[in-house]
Amino acid sequence: MKNGFILFLILFVLISCKEQEPFKRNFDFNQNWYFTFSDNTISTLNASQNSVWELVNFPHTWHQPQVLSELAQKVAYYKKHFNLNLSYNQKAYLWFNGVSDDSEYWINGHKLDNRQSRDSSFYYDISNYITSDGSVNEVMFKLVPSLNDTAHYGMCKNVYLVKLNKLHIPIEGTHLNRVESANSQASYQLSINLYNAYSNHQTVDVVTEVFDANEKPILELKNPGYILKPGTTILKQVLTFNSSSSPNEKKSDTYLALTKIYSNKKLVDVYQTELKLK
Repeated sequence: MKNGFILFLILFVLISCKEQEPFKRNFDFNQNWYFTFSDNTISTLNASQNSVWELVNFPHTWHQPQVLSELAQKVAYYKKHFNLNLSYNQKAYLWFNGVSDDSEYWINGHKLDNRQSRDSSFYYDISNYITSDGSVNEVMFKLVPSLNDTAHYGMCKNVYLVKLNKLHIPIEGTHLNRVESANSQASYQLSINLYNAYSNHQTVDVVTEVFDANEKPILELKNPGYILKPGTTILKQVLTFNSSSSPNEKKSDTYLALTKIYSNKKLVDVYQTELKLK
């Protein structure tokens, strides 16, 4: 009987520790990229040996003002090999926080996009183009420098691999607007994009917890039994903040909102939003 009670305690501790592990969405994708200058085609580059490529980590830039015109005529390529185990209820994205040049992207030989914009954040759903059984995948992109940008060339910001449940809040999926102020209260509307990658309607519970700068919980909003149609549904929650009653008490204008999605009582996504109130 005593041994059984001890075993129960051990299992309880293990389960509690597992539940307290932080929910991870974004994975560092900055290490072990290959880089080269080349005018060859993609197929020729793929057939080339890794010896013609330089191993680099992101952020990675090159800039030589004295040979600017020469650099502006060169096309740069980056590629990376990676393994990814993806279950039936998951999606995978590549999230680029910004590049300095016009760019073009491939995953396992499939062309994803040709972008003319620079520096802004963007991402791609790669779920349908990868091998999700753990075998090797390859992502490649090329950059074409422009004479209009003399500050830097290359992958100037971080890249992340994002793994999400098919029920999730997309990357950059929330937006905050002030809606009203009255007496000692200020109200803000948090617009939350909820994505359902299934082909049928799904029912979820949505909970947003707001913490102050001291990590003290101050607000909680719940939307139980919320129905998601396939695709994107926008949920709007109103957050009301009370002003300080003491004129000598300094009030923080930065808060943290954690929006959680539960499916069948199981936590499937946690999205963090920094709230800078004005």
